[in-house]
Amino acid sequence: MTSPEIRTHVVRPSEAEREQALGVLREGAGSGRLSHDTFLGRMELVLHANSRSELDEAMADLPPGNPLGRFLLRAVGRL
Repeated sequence: MTSPEIRTHVVRPSEAEREQALGVLREGAGSGRLSHDTFLGRMELVLHANSRSELDEAMADLPPGNPLGRFLLRAVGRL
């Protein structure tokens, strides 16, 4: 008998998850935690991430962010 294939199930990040990660990066850059170059590099990582763990890696050393603040920034940005 052959052994069954073992496949790991990797879930690609959704557009909403990417936007949330970008919001955390924006807050990190705005608060001085990330330099402009670091922000740009991590933004590229988030936009091209193939898994949720890649999103997590891009935000690993940043605070999770303020959900209300993210909502307000999105609302004001739409005006």
